[in-house]
Amino acid sequence: MSGENLADDTSIEKRDPGVSSTNPHQKVDINNLFAKLKKEEKSKKKENLILLSLVISAIGITGVIASF
Repeated sequence: MSGENLADDTSIEKRDPGVSSTNPHQKVDINNLFAKLKKEEKSKKKENLILLSLVISAIGITGVIASF
């Protein structure tokens, strides 16, 4: 038994069980892709809004502290 055979066996176990490799020409549902894209964009927009509010808050607090 060689080490190469063992490496091949472990790579099979690491594959995603939800992905089927039996048919490489499966059709992709464009609606699912658009929904995923919208979800990612919404998440990024929310992150940016939170970051912006933190920066504005930090500037405001610094301004209040500096005014005393």
